[in-house]
Amino acid sequence: MILYPAIDILDGSCVRLCKGNFDQKTIYGDDPLQMAQSFELKGVDWLHIVDLSGAKDAQNRQIDILRSILSSSALNIQTGGGIRTHEDIFSLLNIGVKRVILGSIAVKDRTFVKNILNEFGADSITLAVDVVNENVAVSGWSETTSISLFELIEEYFSYGLVHVLCTDIERDGTMSGPNIDLYKKIQKKFPHLLLQASGGVSSLNDLKLLNDMNIAGVVIGKALYEGAFTLSEAVEVAS
Repeated sequence: MILYPAIDILDGSCVRLCKGNFDQKTIYGDDPLQMAQSFELKGVDWLHIVDLSGAKDAQNRQIDILRSILSSSALNIQTGGGIRTHEDIFSLLNIGVKRVILGSIAVKDRTFVKNILNEFGADSITLAVDVVNENVAVSGWSETTSISLFELIEEYFSYGLVHVLCTDIERDGTMSGPNIDLYKKIQKKFPHLLLQASGGVSSLNDLKLLNDMNIAGVVIGKALYEGAFTLSEAVEVAS
């Protein structure tokens, strides 16, 4: 199981939001590079980085921070945050990002995303499916659609989709435990999918449960920053 420590960057600072709400943010540091390097020293190979400033305004993308992390570490990065254009994706992959996360655009412009999967390859794209009661939410989680997460995954599966990051919004930033039942349902329907769990992880036991399910990866954020466990401990469980 791959661990993806989460670094959400807003105006150059490392923050965490609760349920995606910008009014409920906690600042954990003002140096994303230093944080990334500290994670690398603990034994992880991947980072999950969300550009919150870029998500709010495409003119404020913090690509220089990504460049600095990529040039100063051996970490693999998957990143997203309001990715909407071919140029966005090309620019990120061109500087060395391993996977680009596509969320709302995958609901709003499916032809575009299918073309992206064909052009860049499925291993370069992570589909972010953010859900409330198994229905997909978009626009920074402000709008819940009537589209089933299973329907959305199914549509892209024939285009080679491999990586899916599923976040239960009701659990994000709450440290209330991951939605194990939801992930089991996804695994049962799509056994060959490389599924990443996100939202609610609060203990090493949560990580053990996910690892025992053969979940491909897990994004860890608040639990790490609040000291529920250390990254070194998490790496030991995951391996």
